[in-house]
Amino acid sequence: MGYEFYSCGVVMLEVCRGIRVRRHYEAARQDFAVMCWVPTTEKIWSEATDLARKLAARGVTMQLADLVIAVSALSADAAVLTLDSDFRQVPELQVIDKLDE
Repeated sequence: MGYEFYSCGVVMLEVCRGIRVRRHYEAARQDFAVMCWVPTTEKIWSEATDLARKLAARGVTMQLADLVIAVSALSADAAVLTLDSDFRQVPELQVIDKLDE
């Protein structure tokens, strides 16, 4: 099965900041360069703010980066590939923990 991978600046930063080996870092940056990109526009920030307030009203607190990732995925009609269960708190967000073979 083929996949189209989407990303945003927050994901690239989160993944790449911890890569210590230069060639691994460069390989990761090349991988991000071929993904579809969701720009972090004012609309994304506004929707992330609204989502944070909605979740807080339900007693759910998410990290800023996760809010931006969730809203970016929703805007692209994309799933989030993660083991982080916090994303499952976001209504209408498709969350997967592995890719089908």
